[in-house]
Order: sequence, then C-alpha cells, then structure tokens
Amino acid sequence: MLKKKMQFLIIIFALFNLSCSHLSGEKSNGNLENKYLNTPKCSSDNDVERNENCYKVCTDLHLYEKGFKSEPPEIIISDNPNIKERTLYIGDIFDLENAIQHTKKRRRKDEICKKVKAEIEILYSILGENYIRGNHEFNACQNCPPWKIINGILFTHGHRLCWHDDKVRFWESGKKEKRPCYNCEYKCFEEAKKFAKVHNEIHTNNEIHTIVFGHTHKTNLEEVEIEREKDGNIVNDKITIINLKQGCFYLEIPHQ
Repeated sequence: MLKKKMQFLIIIFALFNLSCSHLSGEKSNGNLENKYLNTPKCSSDNDVERNENCYKVCTDLHLYEKGFKSEPPEIIISDNPNIKERTLYIGDIFDLENAIQHTKKRRRKDEICKKVKAEIEILYSILGENYIRGNHEFNACQNCPPWKIINGILFTHGHRLCWHDDKVRFWESGKKEKRPCYNCEYKCFEEAKKFAKVHNEIHTNNEIHTIVFGHTHKTNLEEVEIEREKDGNIVNDKITIINLKQGCFYLEIPHQ
C-alpha cells in the first residue's frame, strides 16, 4: 500500500513539474542562437547600422540592484540615428525595487530614487519610446511606454504577459507595503500567443509577427501558427516569440 502511494505521489509530482515547465515558457532555444541571436550579419553596432533587420536589445541589467554599494557600468548609446533607431532597452535596466531594500537610511533612499529616476530620464531623452519600463523600475518613468512595435516586432519587458493584471498594477504603482499574488502563474508564452491573436484581429494595419521580451531571466524561443479571422476569412499567422535572459543582445529579425 505504501509503495502504491509513493508511486502515485511520484506521478503527481512529475505532472506538476511538467505543468510548471509549460506555464513558465520552458521552450527550445536551440534555434535561437543559429537563427536570430548574434548571427553573422547581426553581431555588432556596425551591423545594426547597416542591416535594417538587426536590432540591439538590452534587458534586465538591474543596475543599482544593491543601492550605492557598487557603481554600475556606464551605459553608452551610439549617436548614429540608424543604430539608435534599432536599439531598445526593454525593462528592468535599473532596479529601484532592490536598491531601496538595500538602502537603510531614509535620506539615502531618497538619494537613490532621485539618482535612478534622473538616469532613466536621461536614457529616455536619448532613446524615446525605445526605452520600455519594467516592473523593477516602478513608476520612475511615467512617459516610458510598456511596449514598442517596429516593423511588426513587438518589444516589451514581459511582466504584463507573465502576471495577472492586479500584480502588474501593484508593481507599477511602486507601493511595497503589501504583496498580493505570491503564487501568480508565469504563463508568458501562452499569453503572448493570445496577445498576438487579439492584436492582429484588431490592428489589421499594424499586425505583429514577432514578440520579444525579457523579465524571466531565461532564453527561450517558440515559433507557432495562430488561427484568426481577417476580412471574414480564417488566416494563419506565423508568430515568433523570443524570450531573452539578462544582458544585451543582437537580434536579426527579417521583415515580413
């Protein structure tokens, strides 16, 4: 009897792990390196300038993660308009959340907030809507958009895909007294598919074929077909979903 119970528990545990893996977007990334990431024609700023399909994407750098305890590296952005046009910072570049937690004195908390906000504003003044806010930046940049669409590619941080709406509102408000939704499911890839379908059904003149996001600190790729209605007909959209880990990357994504 005990042996049967143990076998049952093992099966349940295996199914639970499989379910969690599916929800968290554990996808194959074997083709990402070869097909999109740091390709022969897209592996430097010079390639971004010359190749209109080449993008530089930075995500989840978490600068000032430990407050003033360590000086973060300087962010250098090219003045070349062709490079700047295809350079995107997609959220959590700064980590105001942890910076505040690692700073004990109230006066120092105010200092770190002012410094981070000032640096975000500088980057926003350079990149404009190519600087996308993440959940760890709270409301430090009210003008920074939650996403940007360029040539059918949607760039976003990812927390809006992965979390329930109430957790998104909570994090973006910057209020940390209470933490709802401890067990909110990470369902990024499934929500990305739904988003692509709804977006393309509504915005027929600005359809997307690729979604690029960070947030999970993992690198994954999924290429799917999504069935939707267009002009009274059923069409199949080929959607590429790219999840990037922490860092800066060069992505070659052809126009469609």
